[in-house]
Amino acid sequence: MSKQRMVLIIASVIGIVAAFLPWVSITILGVTATVSGIEGDGMITLILFIIVGVICVLGNRAEPLGKIKFLCALLGAGCAVVALFAPVEIGGILTLLTGIGVCILSFLRMERKETV
Repeated sequence: MSKQRMVLIIASVIGIVAAFLPWVSITILGVTATVSGIEGDGMITLILFIIVGVICVLGNRAEPLGKIKFLCALLGAGCAVVALFAPVEIGGILTLLTGIGVCILSFLRMERKETV
């Protein structure tokens, strides 16, 4: 498997886990209520990160992503934009950072060049 695909799969797994973490925490009169990502917009990011992971395991896994990398970057940007509106707790912040990471990693070629 290419390093690019492997790193994107790891980022997708982190994004998927972040959807289940707390995104918002509110304390009123000593009572704290937390909302995990999947109880709100995190469901959108969960689906987008799953799609990125599936894209990375399809096709020739030994080769880096071809033109489909633009779709992965777009999906990562979508996750970052969704998380941008609620990055109060660790889940939202982790989703924001992972979405930005997917955008950047989609365009990096991480293969070693052979020197002669």
